[in-house]
Amino acid sequence: MAKRTYVAMGTLLLILLLSACGSAEGSKIEKIMSEASKANKDLHIRRID
Repeated sequence: MAKRTYVAMGTLLLILLLSACGSAEGSKIEKIMSEASKANKDLHIRRID
């Protein structure tokens, strides 16, 4: 449970840092957010199993 929370918090921190850098490529941030969403879904599925 705690490991999942740390992974989610780390992912959100990474997204915030990349947003703060002001990357000119919006698609890059969207790609990272979609990967983070997939990771969170995978964690949720593993937790249920």
